Amino acid sequence: MFYTGKVTDQTGLPIAGIRVSDGRNVVLTDAEGCYQLPGWERSRMLHVGVLTQKRDDWFVCTGGKAGRYDFSVTPVAQTDDFCF
Repeated sequence: MFYTGKVTDQTGLPIAGIRVSDGRNVVLTDAEGCYQLPGWERSRMLHVGVLTQKRDDWFVCTGGKAGRYDFSVTPVAQTDDFCF
């Protein structure tokens, strides 16, 4: 069971160094924005670890099925005054 895919910005450019997780495993995207997770049978969604402008582009439902899941995200600009 594997989850694979690509993380791109809204213009289609790949984003490197983004964390992608299935709830148990976490990997970083490579220079081309690609990732591969070993999979977890109890996982029902994948999510990226980046703040996004939209509220629904940081996760994708998998239904527990292995396959390719791509993300197109609009990251929030990094600023010094941001905090939770």
